[in-house]
Amino acid sequence: MLAALILAPALVTTVVNVSIEGFAFVPDSIAVNLGDTLRWTNKDGSTHTSTSTGGINTWNSGNLGQNKTYQKVFTTAGLSSYHCNIHSGMLGQVLVVDPNAPVAIHAETVTKSGSRAPAIQGSLRDARGRALESAPGSAGAHRAAVPAFHKTER
Repeated sequence: MLAALILAPALVTTVVNVSIEGFAFVPDSIAVNLGDTLRWTNKDGSTHTSTSTGGINTWNSGNLGQNKTYQKVFTTAGLSSYHCNIHSGMLGQVLVVDPNAPVAIHAETVTKSGSRAPAIQGSLRDARGRALESAPGSAGAHRAAVPAFHKTER
């Protein structure tokens, strides 16, 4: 009797860099593929953190001194926001997508007063730093069409 071996396609992962400089996360909003690693590097002279605020993925870098790094592998698709525990005005967002499942997102926040605002602030970028386009007929970043992400061969 012959046994068949079925191999799943190998998941190619990437390390995506976010700098901490000028008391900001650069870029402050980014999209990565499921399984990718996000690496924060503190280029400031001040200590900072990268700490999840909400969403699917959770993490806390602890204090990062100058030139220190923290890495997080994202294993769950979804939108997560984060901040610096020391400097509350430092905010960022990570959208983790499954590259094998094209999606469109509609994300908005309902404020205490009942008004609606985009949940994704700033310009959302993919792992290559390309800005993601708003979907036709959408209002700004309220709705972003997330294209399939292609990894470069290493």
